[in-house]
Amino acid sequence: MIKLLAEKYDGILCEENYHDRFFPDPDREEFPNLNYTRDLQDWHDFIRRSPEEYLAWIDGVSKECEVLELRILEEFARLNKPIFVDTNISVETLREIADHNHVLVMLADPQISVKRFFERPDKEKQFLYQLILEEPDPEKAMENYRQGLSLINSQERYDRFLNSGFNVILRDENRSIAETLRLVEEPFGLIDMEGNELMERDLIAYCGVDCGACEDYVNGKCPSCRKTDWKEDDICLPVRCCREKGIDYCGMCSEFPCRDMEAFYNESDSHIDAYLRMCEMSGRFED
Repeated sequence: MIKLLAEKYDGILCEENYHDRFFPDPDREEFPNLNYTRDLQDWHDFIRRSPEEYLAWIDGVSKECEVLELRILEEFARLNKPIFVDTNISVETLREIADHNHVLVMLADPQISVKRFFERPDKEKQFLYQLILEEPDPEKAMENYRQGLSLINSQERYDRFLNSGFNVILRDENRSIAETLRLVEEPFGLIDMEGNELMERDLIAYCGVDCGACEDYVNGKCPSCRKTDWKEDDICLPVRCCREKGIDYCGMCSEFPCRDMEAFYNESDSHIDAYLRMCEMSGRFED
């Protein structure tokens, strides 16, 4: 899904385990869990671990991935492009660093993740499946591994994500990819309630003004607020503030509409339109 979003909105794609591309050899002392499989001599030992050991390793990997992801995303935020991430960052950390409408939780029934784990065609899962079949007692080995999966996909963990406070989409096998994409786009403010795209991104200023309707833009005097090479002395407040906070629009800020922008949004009809656009994109439909 994030690949579709990145392609459609010309964004940066950070798929599962994307940190491997930037940190192929993480420090062994700082990241022992990430290095576990790199140092593994016999992969059969991987599937022979107890369910509790498997759970502890998964949790350790997630914490270490979070450290690396935050380092990577801090650099990406400076590129002024949308970033679509399949993340290991915990919901606790996301509550501290992310806007509510920048996070979407996609959940499947915990039992599906356990029972259908090896139905996925990716090489890693099929490799593990073959290892299990090579065990002296494949049935016992499979049960041991599924118990580990059950701990990772427990109802308690499911409920933690479901009640995280972020937007949630539940898996529905009867829903098409296009329908799911629309459900994802809405909370991110990429489309309106009718499914229409909210204008070309580069032509929406940080404050919500439509640069495409500006005479300076139409006459070629200004490349749009997003493409302007702003100087430190004349950079406007919304540009500076949004870039510092790493958000695309004022409407994505938890403080929107802030006091600093109240007068601006009442200056003219185009600014009132900008305010209403930000309300729509942020889900705040105010009078």
